Amino acid sequence: TYAGNAQSLAWGLLLVLRDQEVADRLAKNAFAKVQSVYNWKSIAAKTRDVYLQVITEARAKGGVKEAARSGRTR
Repeated sequence: TYAGNAQSLAWGLLLVLRDQEVADRLAKNAFAKVQSVYNWKSIAAKTRDVYLQVITEARAKGGVKEAARSGRTR
């Protein structure tokens, strides 16, 4: 389907409603995607990456301790 196209959306909905195999495959794939993206291991890794980026940027601008002492966030 194409974003912003009502006919395309209608076609996709009808396909899923009329073809149980397509509906089952889409549901299975969507569930697998959600499990791989929204799990604690993945969330922890992404959070760690953000922290490491912030620390790296702070060090490049004069050090983590100085940034913390002065209250600078950017």
